[in-house]
Amino acid sequence: MIKSIPTLPGSLGPECCDYILIYGLMKPGGIQTLILRYVDFLLENKIKVHLVCKGGPLLSSLNPIVSLYVYRNTIDLIRVSSLINCISVNFASAYRLLSFDGPSLIDGFCLEALIPSIKSHISGVFHPRAYFMDDDHPLRHKAYYYALKGRFNCKIFFMNSECLFSCSRKFPELFRESVIIPLPIRSHPYRYVPSKSNNHINIVSVGRYTSFKAYNLSASQIIDECQLQGISVTWTFFGYGPLKEEMIRLAFSTGKCNQIRILDTLDYTDFADVVNSFDLFVGMGTAALEASCLGVPAIFAIDGNKYYTHGFTFDLPFGNVGEELPNRGIHRISKLISYFANLSFQQKLSISQSCRSATKDYSLDNFHALISNLFDSIDHANKFMQRSLFIVVTSVLLMETAAMLIRFRLILHRSCLVLSKISLSNSVW
Repeated sequence: MIKSIPTLPGSLGPECCDYILIYGLMKPGGIQTLILRYVDFLLENKIKVHLVCKGGPLLSSLNPIVSLYVYRNTIDLIRVSSLINCISVNFASAYRLLSFDGPSLIDGFCLEALIPSIKSHISGVFHPRAYFMDDDHPLRHKAYYYALKGRFNCKIFFMNSECLFSCSRKFPELFRESVIIPLPIRSHPYRYVPSKSNNHINIVSVGRYTSFKAYNLSASQIIDECQLQGISVTWTFFGYGPLKEEMIRLAFSTGKCNQIRILDTLDYTDFADVVNSFDLFVGMGTAALEASCLGVPAIFAIDGNKYYTHGFTFDLPFGNVGEELPNRGIHRISKLISYFANLSFQQKLSISQSCRSATKDYSLDNFHALISNLFDSIDHANKFMQRSLFIVVTSVLLMETAAMLIRFRLILHRSCLVLSKISLSNSVW
């Protein structure tokens, strides 16, 4: 674990800087709830916060004293920057900018180019394929590459070594100076009471219904495997995403409607009370960490794997929240569920306490100390270079878009020629 990053003498400290946090749509998810937690932490520490985002339901949970700027697209950031510039003239001497994914990294560069008072920018990576998601357009991958290649003073941090390794394998030359800053979670009081039953277990999962959380599609088979071992299972899912209809179809087609419940998003403010009412959590990411912090034993599914896990929270290296570990053993999720169900009350309590203990270093204090030190290590930004980068990235996107339109026109033209030839031949016939 990285305990600290050297602080440069004479660098800007947090006491003279506001923080600007930029992200896209604030709907329930791991990064979005992380932003809410960090905003609250900054406010508690007397640091003024500006949140730039594209709206979303989680804003109802945002502290009202936060300066909120909702933007529609990258061009709309010109309006946002003018508002922040007006404030900076009168109040703030400098800003620190924090972005949280690929799109907000690029939009963050735009803000840097437009707001002279932004002195430093760092960006987090919270997924192994953050800059090359399967459902992203290739143009977006190219924009990320150019943005990362010419990022100058912007530093990138990764939530764990698995994410760093994955992105470094894709872009070998881009992340040599990047650091690891593990996810922070909110601490919760311990309230877990294990079930005394050894033949039934009540499971909960909270998170997006998306392809890399593949366990969403294997619940029926996992339940069948548990039943073969004498364990009955009920499994409740809270979330949203493109797999929801497929999950419902599978539950009906396998006759598991009474055992599998697929519900909408769980309100973040209700997370602790709801999750604490279950015997076991199966999932990944910050939701699994927060469940563990409550004392609810958590089995971490493997990214993109339907049936296997590396184990409970305490079985994973610090920072890992479900990423695949090539040199670690794996277990079928059903085997671990059955193992847990057959434990005594005291043994279940011991697993619960071990899961909770494994989360103690995922603190907001630790996260902020590392973030602050990383900001301190950045030289003051070169505004000319930032504006140049903004122009380069925008030009690349415009050129690629123009190329796409030209290709589309050529295809359309060829199609028209083919259709006219067919029409001509039919008329001759």
